Amino acid sequence: MAKVSLPTRLFLFIFLMFSMLTVSGQNCQVDFPGTSNRTFSGACGGPTVASLELGDNINLSDGDTFTFDLPVVNIFGNLHIDADGNGKIIIPAGVTVNVGGDVQFHNKNSECTSANPCVFEIVVNGTANFTDNVDNDLFTLVWSGTGTVVVGDKFRNSNQGCMDCGSSGCPNIQVDPSDCQDNGSSCAGGNFCTQINACSSDVTAPVITNCPSNQVVNMTGPGCSRRVFWTTPTATDNCVIASFNPSHSSGSIFPKGLTVVTYTATDAAGNTSICSFNINVVDNTPPVITGCPANITVDANAACQAVVSWTVPGFTDNCVGASISTTTPAGSTFNKGTTTVVYTATDASGNTATCSFNVIVEDLTPPVMTGNGDIHWTAGPSCGAKVSFQPPLVEACGAVTITSSHKPGDEFSMGTTEVNYTATNSSGASSTYKFKVIVDDKSGPIFQNCPTNILATANSACVATVEWESPTAIDNCGSITMTSSHNPSNKFPIGKTEVIYAATDSQGNVSTCVFNVIVQNENLPIISNCPTDIALTGNEKNMAIAEWSSPTATAECGEVTLIGSHESGDSFKVGITKVEYRATDDAGNTSYCNFDVIVSPMEIEIGIGKVVTPDGNGKNDEWILTNIEKFSDNNIVVVDRWGGVIFSGRGYNNQTVVWRGTNVAGRPVPTGTYYYTISVRFEGKSLEKSGFIELIR
Repeated sequence: MAKVSLPTRLFLFIFLMFSMLTVSGQNCQVDFPGTSNRTFSGACGGPTVASLELGDNINLSDGDTFTFDLPVVNIFGNLHIDADGNGKIIIPAGVTVNVGGDVQFHNKNSECTSANPCVFEIVVNGTANFTDNVDNDLFTLVWSGTGTVVVGDKFRNSNQGCMDCGSSGCPNIQVDPSDCQDNGSSCAGGNFCTQINACSSDVTAPVITNCPSNQVVNMTGPGCSRRVFWTTPTATDNCVIASFNPSHSSGSIFPKGLTVVTYTATDAAGNTSICSFNINVVDNTPPVITGCPANITVDANAACQAVVSWTVPGFTDNCVGASISTTTPAGSTFNKGTTTVVYTATDASGNTATCSFNVIVEDLTPPVMTGNGDIHWTAGPSCGAKVSFQPPLVEACGAVTITSSHKPGDEFSMGTTEVNYTATNSSGASSTYKFKVIVDDKSGPIFQNCPTNILATANSACVATVEWESPTAIDNCGSITMTSSHNPSNKFPIGKTEVIYAATDSQGNVSTCVFNVIVQNENLPIISNCPTDIALTGNEKNMAIAEWSSPTATAECGEVTLIGSHESGDSFKVGITKVEYRATDDAGNTSYCNFDVIVSPMEIEIGIGKVVTPDGNGKNDEWILTNIEKFSDNNIVVVDRWGGVIFSGRGYNNQTVVWRGTNVAGRPVPTGTYYYTISVRFEGKSLEKSGFIELIR
């Protein structure tokens, strides 16, 4: 049992006191004339009353029921219940009842005693918040339901009363154990405080009884499922059963196979018990085969066989998953004689059904001859050929006589010759197979001396005259016609030229002789007017712009491309930079022109103003050091005649860093002669100067 803390009590008290101050309500007195069902809204109206008296004149007695039927009911004062029989008060799920005063159960007229016990029941499935005391002197007061009861102060049972939990246990009663007092001595359940405190730390799981045994259900008729019934088990708990749920209910329909049915009982503390059993629905119904074929008689082919087809029989079954198989599929080849074909339908449970018929093959067919068709052969040197071939295959049920017009290995002339084979069986039935032997001249002429690739060098006209020995060709049949794309002594341009000789025989077969004439250009391009080295002085950024007249390039043959690493007008860093021009002709021959651009650092030269007149007239208002801004690595110091520093600046630039006749504090200094030192560093060079400057105001 959770202990009701002081903050909880204060919250309930403050809540009810605030409500009493802000909401007015009347006392509500409810009587029960005979067996009756009364509701809070029907008897008291709205959700708020000052106090509630149940059974003020006519008490709650046998069959009387009072139900709190509003979502929230606030009773700011006391709740008194006068009972003399087996009445009932109900707080449904979703309903909250708040009582700001005492809750008292009175034994009206002393009708309920240990000798004449009543069973007055409080069913709490919602929430009951009792701020003050709860006192009982009824015999017997039963608490039941699955809701929550919060008691802010004393929870007492008089020595004339008895409180107990219902058959399914007590609701969740929250009271400080030190405030729970049970003085009754004749209660069947024993000390009530002990009961509710035990349920607050309940670790005892519910008990499920009458769990059904496993069932095996046979399917012998139509359909693939069965409705199954069993006696529903029951669940009890030492406190409260919160839920008792089955995975399937008795009377559910179960499919074929094994299904596990589970009942799960959970008490208010979350302890769980499980009862499970198996429902095994077994399929005992075999499939039914339909459309079984009758016996079939067919003629044999030349191989004493026959390909036989028929309409495959069908089948039905009470469950899905059945299939049909056969010893011999439709469209199979059958040997001469009688073959029995069997079809077997098997369902998923192994039940089977069969049907069978005979296929009878009889020999009525003449021999069958098959071959590879026409034969093409290439003529030999004599324009004829000895031709090898495979005689046609003969399929027959018995011995046959074979005759032919030609045999394998016979000499065939160039052209087309028909070959005939005849097969005759013992009954005189015969068949003929014909094919053609075609001897073709597919061999082209053969070149005797095809030249290899020829290398030549171009002359000043960018061509070369090339000589070679013309090739010759021979052929196995007939004459040869020779053509060529080029001839000896032809002129060839620079590059690769393919020379093709074609030899054609009388059958149109063509052979070729191919070689390349490669004319090379070995003359280098000529670069004119290549500049000489250029010497320059850099600026304050150590850069200088170099200009020159670009050279020109020519080639004896083809085009020439001239590319320079730099262009006239480019900027060059201090140091030596090599400039290269490259002239490349079509053949890849390359010539070069090179010269250097030499950039020297500039000298440190500055002009020193002699006078400063800071009068604001725009002349000599600052001490101007001409060109000093080009040399940022500088340090300027001005001192007075006593040696005191009145100005010191690095990076003197005549603008942001400049002396305007003021001291280091920014105050003007008087007219006079001042001494200066100037230090400048640039590209490894240094300049040190000192002297006097006149300041005139």
